[in-house]
Amino acid sequence: MNGTATTGTGRPTGTGTVNNYAEVSAVDLKNNGMVDIIEHTNASGNFALITFMNDQSTTNSFVLRSLSGVFITPVLATGTAVAMTWADFNNDGFMDLYLNKGRDVINASDSNASRIYWNDGHGGFATAAGTTGGTATYFTDNLNGSGSLAIDWNHDGKMDVIEVSAYGISGNIALYTNQEGRVFSLGANLSTLVRSEFLGVTPWDFNWGGAVDLMVNADAAIHLPYIINNNPVTDGTSLHLQIFDPDGLNVYCASTVQLYNFSGVLVSSKIINPQGGLTTNNSSALVYFYGLSALETYTAVLLNSVSTVNGVSGTSSDVGGQATFGGNTIENVNATWTGLTATLATHNYVLSAEAGSHSANGNFIGTGYNDTFFATAGADTYNGGGGWLNHFGTPAWVIGGGENILDFTLAGTTSITVNLNTTTVQNTGFDTVTLTNIEGLIGGAGNDNLTANSTANVNSFLDGRGGNDTYTISSTGGHAMLSFTNLTNLNNSDASGDNGSDTAIGFTMGNTTSVASASVIDLSALLHGYTGTAYVYHDTTTNKNVLDKASEGLMNYLSVTNDCTNTHISIDRDGTGGTFTPTVVLTLNNVVTDLETLMVNHQLIV
Repeated sequence: MNGTATTGTGRPTGTGTVNNYAEVSAVDLKNNGMVDIIEHTNASGNFALITFMNDQSTTNSFVLRSLSGVFITPVLATGTAVAMTWADFNNDGFMDLYLNKGRDVINASDSNASRIYWNDGHGGFATAAGTTGGTATYFTDNLNGSGSLAIDWNHDGKMDVIEVSAYGISGNIALYTNQEGRVFSLGANLSTLVRSEFLGVTPWDFNWGGAVDLMVNADAAIHLPYIINNNPVTDGTSLHLQIFDPDGLNVYCASTVQLYNFSGVLVSSKIINPQGGLTTNNSSALVYFYGLSALETYTAVLLNSVSTVNGVSGTSSDVGGQATFGGNTIENVNATWTGLTATLATHNYVLSAEAGSHSANGNFIGTGYNDTFFATAGADTYNGGGGWLNHFGTPAWVIGGGENILDFTLAGTTSITVNLNTTTVQNTGFDTVTLTNIEGLIGGAGNDNLTANSTANVNSFLDGRGGNDTYTISSTGGHAMLSFTNLTNLNNSDASGDNGSDTAIGFTMGNTTSVASASVIDLSALLHGYTGTAYVYHDTTTNKNVLDKASEGLMNYLSVTNDCTNTHISIDRDGTGGTFTPTVVLTLNNVVTDLETLMVNHQLIV
């Protein structure tokens, strides 16, 4: 504790001296937020799976359990060991164990048949088939495998298995697809090469497209550096989460992250930095959830308990207590994040396990996805890294940019001031931030002042959320998108959708396809009641841009007027004659324009 290693004592009853073999891993088996240690020993006859159950309430911090007849003939060399691959294969919330091969208890010999030992929800496992009524699942393969990993290869929300033939054994890289009901089917091999030099595989999204690919670990003579996952990830069906501690450190190794839908139903569970391949662990702090719905909002829960060791109470600045969804209470958790939505496949949330009011000096670095960070109190540094340009033209990935966003939802009603052009430390009124490769800002519920980037061809994304916000835009920058998509009370009785009345200074007119600095307004979330078309054509008779007949109903929901100096954009959330009255949601200072011009310029998204 506090940087000092402690040693527990104690052995299973009657085991005497225990030899430890090559297979060992760490995982939270009971979902109590404490990581357990599992390894292959001779505690019950050389083939035993020994579980050191983490129990920080006692001086001896581990309680030992034993399951015999699990592993193959014990070896000390990792080259012939078998990987221990953990995942929630049946989506019951608990981590199960996949082994490429193990002990055939009936014939008292080694077997190449792959198998899954199912977590019983109490940290124990079903015994192998053929023994005393066990229900472990055996696969019908006979591949002499060594490395393996669990990954949702086809993005259906169920964890599949990838197995690599053992070193020195001529074999392939096999995919076992999860069919539910504890059934796995052997699919096509993931490589066309049959080799005897495979050492293992490592998951990584090489092209940052949303699908996890594979890095192949093998002898240098094999020219197979990676395998691209060609299964597409449909936008609105996935969540990528990268989870750090309040200092921005990747410390939650082997901890479990659970995902719940809006109704409080557990959707899936993943491990942060899981063991994979054979002798390696993932170190990205990323967890991937697939098979989701764009119509849902989700809550992520990090199971990470603060413990008492040798009478010394642990302390934490994390979000403590309970998470409640739909009447179901999840206890003993330290961090929860609500309101997460499945958007683009190339989007990622960077999450800090801390309360919004906690003051830590964190250094947060994003991924190659478009990252969304959440600002907390204190002095923090945010670097979005690379990312995708999605909103204007053909999507393209850039090494030092993209559409990375800093979200100030935790600021509440505190008014914030943030300038994307400031590369040094700036005090926002809520916290102190240093920004690098951040292209977007989302405010809180206060009257915020947000300034777009003025660098040529660098696009900005500004969303004030609630309050009467002010946007400052430069004509020298790229496209500035003013969004109204992150409002918290769209369905309440507020005529503006809880937006307030915002002001844009420096709004640049022009067609977005030809004017690099043309600004854009996205009102689609506020006009969710309008179901008609939005098409403008040029009437050669009057020499004016005109809404076509099928789009005329839009004027019942949206109006653009000007006073010869400023332009006012008003909405009527349910159309004319309904509950709501027309309300100005945005004023464009020193801009004189109309609805048809904004639409023909592609400057208005409805």
